Parts: sequence; structure tokens; C-alpha cells
Amino acid sequence: MPVIQANKISYHFDNGEVLFSDISCSLTQSKVGLVGRNGVGKSILASILTKALCPTQGEVALNAIVKTYTQLPSELLDGNITVAQYLGVESVLRALAKIEQGDCDEKWFEIVGEQWSLKQELETQLGEMQLPRNTDFLCSELSGGQLARLQLWQLFQSDAQLLVLDEPSNHLDKQGREWLREQMNAFTGHIVLISHDRFLLREMEQIWELSTLGLAQYGGNYDDYRGQKDLEVTAVERQLDSVH
Repeated sequence: MPVIQANKISYHFDNGEVLFSDISCSLTQSKVGLVGRNGVGKSILASILTKALCPTQGEVALNAIVKTYTQLPSELLDGNITVAQYLGVESVLRALAKIEQGDCDEKWFEIVGEQWSLKQELETQLGEMQLPRNTDFLCSELSGGQLARLQLWQLFQSDAQLLVLDEPSNHLDKQGREWLREQMNAFTGHIVLISHDRFLLREMEQIWELSTLGLAQYGGNYDDYRGQKDLEVTAVERQLDSVH
């Protein structure tokens, strides 16, 4: 069963402008790169395919738990959310601290459960991602690259069966992009990568190209896609030459 099955989906803006129409596709490959020029509608198509947005026409069947990475959310940049709060581990870390201080109330032990090494494991992981090891550090004080790594790491550790990564490397340096590549290759679910980053697109198993003509699907990674595109262009040029 495909993870996504879309049948003749279209999207029109309120003013009647058609972004794309009659697109049908199915997601079966583990890693798919979605490419196309800026403004062609890649993010909107991905939102429709994951049922975050309704198409103007057509229907989508989704058979996976989906989580999405987009541009940095304002609540993390503007608020007072700590790293521990963002990762959802604040209560466990607080319980561990209470126990370390000698508080033997049974409720703290119930909260900790089997996570006795959580603090050390988190500090090690944060250090490996070049983030502050202090879990009380405010997310709003992280750099763009640090916050991107934190968000992406949380997604890779989640229960997601399908990750949609929309321009995930925009804020990452060379080392960060290498880290992301390793995370993507280790992920056992499905990934849809919306990107212009050839370094990451070379890890894909299939490339989907969205254009004003619709959605074209190419087997293989980005280099295979470029090779097939070059052959298409050559074939068209030969046809034009034969006409003249």
C-alpha cells in the first residue's frame, strides 16, 4: 500500500489563479526529493499530500503518521521555551533533580520510570549537535543552525512514519548538512525532501519535479534526474532541428 496516493488533485487560489491541476502520484519509495523553481507550489503540494491542506479538486489517501519540518517557528524564537520544554522532557529532568536532592516522594520515581540516564544522554547528544549542553537553555537564544538541528533531531526521534523536510539545510553549515545526511540515511521511515541542495538530493531514491506542466517523476537520485533531463532536452532539440 502506498504511503500517499493522490488522484487528480488541483489547487486554485481565491482569485481563481491555478497553481497546478490534475496531479496524480503515489509515494512508495523511502526517500523522494521534490524539486522545482521557487513559487511553483512545492510546499503547497506537500501540504496537500500530507492532508495539512485541502486540494481544490481531487483526493488524497494518506497511510502514515506525518511530521513536517518547515521554516523556524516564531514561538521558539519569541518565547521563553527551554530546550527541555521543547523536547518534552522537563518533568522527567525535574523529577531526577528532586531525587538527587534527597526527595524520596514516590511520585518522582513514577515520573522518571526507567529514564535514569536521560540527563546525561541528552547532554551528550546536545554536545554532539554543537548545542549548549544546558537543557534549561532558551530556544530563542540558539542560532538558526542550532535551532534547525534541534527541530530536526526531535523529528527523527519521533514516531513519524513519514517526514516532510521543507528546505531543512537553509540554516545549516557544511558539518550540519553532513549530520542531516546521516540522520536521513539512518531514518527507517519515508522522507519527502523539498530542497535545492544537491548534496542532500543525491541521497534520494526518486526525484519528483513540479513545474507548470505538472508533476514528473524520475527514478534515481539527483544526478540520475539531471541525466534524464539532459536526454529529454537533447531529444526535443533534435525534433526541432528535424522540423527545420
